Order: sequence, then structure tokens, then C-alpha cells
Amino acid sequence: MTCNLYNMDKRQESTKIPPDGSGYATNVALKLPTTMESPNLIFSDPNVTQYNYMFLDGRYYWLGKWGYLAGSTFTNTGIMDTLGTYRAHIMDNEQFVERSNILFDDTIIDNQYPSTTTMLQRRLRNSMGFDSAGSYIVGVAGASGVKYYNMLEATFVQLMDFLYTEPQDNLWDTIVDFATTNLVQTFVDLLQYIVSVKWIPYTLMGNAEYITAGYWNTGVVAWLIPPEYRMTRVMPVSFPDMWSGHESFLNHKPYTEMTLFVPGAGTFDIDPDMVTGTNTAGEKVITTSIDVDRDGRMLGTVESGDNMLFRFEGYLGVEIPLTANGIDLFSVLNSALSIGSSVASGFGGSPTAGLSLTGNVASAIQSVIPKIRINGGQGSYSLFNIYPDLWVEMWHKQITPLAPDKFGYPYMRMAPLNQTGYYKINKPRVEFGNYNEKQEIINYMEGGFWVE
Repeated sequence: MTCNLYNMDKRQESTKIPPDGSGYATNVALKLPTTMESPNLIFSDPNVTQYNYMFLDGRYYWLGKWGYLAGSTFTNTGIMDTLGTYRAHIMDNEQFVERSNILFDDTIIDNQYPSTTTMLQRRLRNSMGFDSAGSYIVGVAGASGVKYYNMLEATFVQLMDFLYTEPQDNLWDTIVDFATTNLVQTFVDLLQYIVSVKWIPYTLMGNAEYITAGYWNTGVVAWLIPPEYRMTRVMPVSFPDMWSGHESFLNHKPYTEMTLFVPGAGTFDIDPDMVTGTNTAGEKVITTSIDVDRDGRMLGTVESGDNMLFRFEGYLGVEIPLTANGIDLFSVLNSALSIGSSVASGFGGSPTAGLSLTGNVASAIQSVIPKIRINGGQGSYSLFNIYPDLWVEMWHKQITPLAPDKFGYPYMRMAPLNQTGYYKINKPRVEFGNYNEKQEIINYMEGGFWVE
């Protein structure tokens, strides 16, 4: 009988076979007793001992230890390579693929790769576009009802300066000489037209108009904000995939935690598998969209791709009660001053001294404003004050460096085995070969093998 011998470098669990025409042809005799699965072989050729693989009568065999008889005669026992012999049948077969290194579904939880306690952390942020200096929403009562104006700090100080100073500066000459500043403020108190004052960390620009407090034109220009006014901001946070190599094919849930911090709303957990949005660079994207109104209310959504991750709401406005925050004249400039106190005790005995203090009310107000920012308000504003940006944080457990070629990734569906790669089959169906050959192929498929 004629056979072809080879020096074969292959894995035992592989369908790899030598290329046609690459073998060493020689004669071989079968020594009885023998079987086709494990033939006893006799070679009368001094060159055969350098080979480890054989093709004989349509089957491939591994060669074992060489034995010597006499002269140029050598013996060996072949061990049939069922994967190589039935390679064409295997590749033409469809099986339920449990794991593979070329077919995978990274949404399937995979516990094949154990993780360590080592954590990799990545932190990304995006500005919400808000201004820490903020602006003020002031409700002012006038002849046409209450209007709400948005103004920056300088305009707010200008308005307060007018409301405190105007009665004394412009009416002083029309008041009888014995009138005191206390009486002027008692009977001509423009602060009574201020319905509310609120600080917000953004600016709303409506139509500009002069502020009228009661019947008084203040000469101060601010933005009129209607109740239906909304400002929208869209803030994407993009980041490259933090998994690489075989880790990129692992399901994210067992190994990774993700959180999103939204200023004024709090911290939210994110399911990494729901982060499906990408940009043109292939980076993952989480998009936060918010609507804010003149009252400081915030409504928002967080999305990625087609997935709505969650909705949230928050409140960023800080109420500023004028008296409680020391912005009224009495508590800011002279806390001892009261309606019943005399000019002498309240203003050092001189109306001029009182006017001087009153004219400096702008500086007094500015000295109070930083306290508002530092202390914050009740509720969610304090979060915004400390952390004004969006933050995405990811914690990824380090995966032990197992070889992906050998262990593959979950697939769990029917597929043909016609691609080169690693496969692990669940409940293989083998309809070729004899009983022993079938059992051997099934064992290889269940344990994992390579199509090469």
C-alpha cells in the first residue's frame, strides 16, 4: 500500500490537514492484527522516521513512537485523526455554537473570564453651559400686573440701588424738613412692588424693556420673560470603548459599572449594555437634554442611540428673601435702625450721613451676594454649586488575561462551521463516520476545537 508521510505541526483539536502534494510517498504494510482506527504499520524505508503524520486510504493518522526491526525496517502504530479525516463533513455541517472566537454576541452574560479586584476608572465630563455667576429673575408689580424680568448681577444691583435710593434722593426736597429717612421709607417704599427675587445659574434673554415698579419707571432695562419661556440644552458625552482585545467582547454588565451625575438632579446608574449610541469616530455617546424655565425648574432626558436611559427633574433656582438675606437697607447698612429710632441714633445725627450710606447700597448688596452662592439653597442647587458639570464615570474590573483563541465568546445559536476559527458546540449532531469516530468527534466538539 502507498501512503504519504508529513511533518505536521497542528493542534490535536484541529481539522487542519497538510496541503496537497506536500507529502513523502512511500510503501507501507499492515501488520496483523490491525484496525483502521489504529493500524499497525511496517515501513521498509530508512527515511520514514522523521515524519509524524500520515495519509493512508482516505484517512489521516498521527504516528506514534518509531520501532526498529532490522536493516531499514521500522514499525509504528497510527492513531486516526478524526477531525482531519472528516474535515470536509464538519465544515459542511450546522451546529448549535455555544462559544466561538469569530462568532459572538456581546449582549450575552459571559462568566468564562474571571475578573480581579483591580478596577480601571475613567471619568469624563461636559459643561452644562451654565454660568456660576448666574442671573436674577425678579417679579415686579406694576400697572399691568406682575412681570418677571431676567437680569445679570450688575443690572440687579442697579435696580436695588434705585429702589433704595430714589425715594430719598428725589423726594427729599418735597418732604417737610422734620421728615426723617425712616418716614420716607415707610410711606414711599418701592420694595413693596418686588414680588420675588430668585437666582438661577443661567441667563434667559427675552425682549428688553424698562422696568416699572408700581408707577415708578426705574430707568433700568432687563429682559421680560414670559411664563412659557424655555431654554433647551443638548450635551453629548462621547468616549472611546474602554475595553480592548478579548475584553471588548465580554458582556459589560458583570464587569462594569457606569454612573451619570447631572448637576441639580443627582447621580444615576447606567446599564452599560444600553449605551448603544455612537458618533462618526465610532465612540460611544450618551446625550443629556434639558429644558429649564424662569423658575429654575429643570426637566431632562438621557439617551444613547435608540435607548432612553432615564428621565430626571431638578430645581436650580435659589429664592432670595430680601430681608432674610440682608439686602434691605436697614439690615445691610444699619441693623440697629428701626422705624422708631431717631435720626441721631440711626444716621449719626445727620441726614447727610444717612444719604451717604444709602447711596452706597450697591456695594452693600454685592457684599451679600457671595454668601448666597457659597451657602446655596435648599435642595438640589447645592449639588450644582459644588459640581456644575455633567460627569460620566465608569469602573471596569480587570479581566484575567485568558487566551481568547481558546475560550472564545458566547454565541448560543445555530451556525455553519465553514469559517476558520474556534468553536465549542452544545449537543453536537454527527451523522458521519462509524460509532467510535462519531463519539470522538462529539467529544472534540463539546470540549472545543478549531476549524483550520
